[in-house]
Amino acid sequence: MLPASINFGSERKRIMKSVIATLGLGMLLITPALATVEWDFGSSGSPSLAGLGSGIATVTPGRFGTGWHDGSTAPWSVFGASGFWDMGRNGTIVLAGSSDSGPINFRVLQWVDAGTFSGNLNYSIAGGASGILVGPGGAAGWQEWTVNINLAAGQTVTITAPGGAMIDRVILSVIPEPATIVAATLLLIPFGVSTWRVLRPRRTA
Repeated sequence: MLPASINFGSERKRIMKSVIATLGLGMLLITPALATVEWDFGSSGSPSLAGLGSGIATVTPGRFGTGWHDGSTAPWSVFGASGFWDMGRNGTIVLAGSSDSGPINFRVLQWVDAGTFSGNLNYSIAGGASGILVGPGGAAGWQEWTVNINLAAGQTVTITAPGGAMIDRVILSVIPEPATIVAATLLLIPFGVSTWRVLRPRRTA
């Protein structure tokens, strides 16, 4: 029995080494593909440095905009958020300095209320495309509105709130390319085969 247990122990160690190596290689491929830049607007500074990743956001409130609020005092405390901008009509946020490029998922967390804020936000890429962000609408509250864009290195993105908006967070996330996902998946095949060989029922003499 002792030789068998020793053999099983060595097999288990070999499997663990395979798992660690596979996860390490997978992370090298997937981590760049999931790169994210996020602004949480924890302070009133403008330009505002990204809290996650690298980049700056220059906020310019428009007409009737009351600027940044920490959300701790009335009447702003009723919104239940800490650190957000009341953009005002045609207020803008210009995002710059991100090193991410290619297909990007662009998300904005904003307050939507049919009676005041419709949620409609425009975006424009310097030297590139423009359009609108899409969101769930419906009941009032904080909602995430999003659009997929293509961003070249060095391009800026401008958010415009034609009818005003309250914005709590802005996120740019690189969308993994299919080839990257396939490559990471293929790395798991050797591990799966080796595990199957170890764990499959063995015939006894």
